[in-house]
Amino acid sequence: PRGSKGEVAVTMAGLRCGLAMLLVLGSAPTDAFAPPGPSFGRFQVQAAPRLRGAHIERLGGALPSATRMATEAQQSNQEVLVRELKEELPQLMDASYTPKWDLYSSKVKFVDPLNEFDGVEKYKSNIQLLKDSPLFTDAQMSLHDAVGQDDGTVITRWTLAMTFKAFPWRPRVTFTGTSTYYMDDDGKVSKHVDMWDSIDNQSPFSLQALQDLVGQLLPDVTKRGVAAIKGGAAEEVTYTVVRRAPGIEVRRYDEFEVVETEEEGVYSKETYNEAKGLIRDYHGDALADPTNKEKKQLPVTDPVLQYDKGSGLTNLAYVHATSVRGKAPAPADGRLSVRPWGASLVAVKDVRGYGKDRTRSEASVQSGMDDLRKAVAAEGYLAADTNGEGFYLANYADGYELWLPVEPTARSLPTRSAQ
Repeated sequence: PRGSKGEVAVTMAGLRCGLAMLLVLGSAPTDAFAPPGPSFGRFQVQAAPRLRGAHIERLGGALPSATRMATEAQQSNQEVLVRELKEELPQLMDASYTPKWDLYSSKVKFVDPLNEFDGVEKYKSNIQLLKDSPLFTDAQMSLHDAVGQDDGTVITRWTLAMTFKAFPWRPRVTFTGTSTYYMDDDGKVSKHVDMWDSIDNQSPFSLQALQDLVGQLLPDVTKRGVAAIKGGAAEEVTYTVVRRAPGIEVRRYDEFEVVETEEEGVYSKETYNEAKGLIRDYHGDALADPTNKEKKQLPVTDPVLQYDKGSGLTNLAYVHATSVRGKAPAPADGRLSVRPWGASLVAVKDVRGYGKDRTRSEASVQSGMDDLRKAVAAEGYLAADTNGEGFYLANYADGYELWLPVEPTARSLPTRSAQ
């Protein structure tokens, strides 16, 4: 029998996700448990098509000409929509929240890299699919900005994350991007166009988009293998992904706490091992009692951070578990100190897991930082360090990440005009 329009939308999305599942099951790596090889020098092991500039510039090609200025009535409708979206979108994916469907025309058109359909009923079904369905659950929408444009449209910047529950490992899927809302003469949303930061081809049914989805559904077998063999350290830093683009994530980290070695005290294999030993002795492990003043054994956590100001002289920092923060025992060794790490915006290049060069060689780290700085500039951010040279190496059991503190600019967020 024929289904409703909403059922059609769910079925189409289900077919695409089903195709993704087939691709995943046919492409799981077989040698993902190979440990990273050691390297020596400044960075020691703890254990074994490009987007086009700033996104508002890319959006400029998809919007009506900036010479088509909004009328007074359109500007009034636009201001109302901006207020409504700022209230609605942060709670849109809450299970108990009922969206304000009267904001949308009954014939609203929706376009994103995996969908294209008309009608508010299909629009409702698509949101419900992401909220809670046989495929997805635990969806969360973070709104970063909502800005009216001179042509009468509204652009939002967001992060959408959800859990794909059809697989037993329940992968977390994250997208960041922009939405452009067009309004009719009655002030209703007549068209909603999403663009993802992670791909170039934004056309509906984009193969790039499907590949992006499939890549996020793959199990992190390297991480699971390391945890099974060595026992996993808890990852105790939390963050929101603000921008997810090829080769880079921009994350807003919540405040955390560290115990760290003296500044610029690590500059060789010997000093690295000494610093690592100080931190290990401070928190203790299965083979050694802790040396902190309370003789209290602390949870082992990831990552261990190594900060380089660009001079080649570094220091190490161990992240305190959430249960310890604010009441961590004082170090007995004067070469260690405890301090809070304030909330920060960080650009990240991930060098973790299967298929990555996880050796932390001088050349690979430098090459990775060159790539990261280029991606930061392309996404419209600035390095927060005055000289732009400082960065962090975040060490994990299954590899490492390069962290570059950044600051947003007008190019990294929607602006008043399409420029």
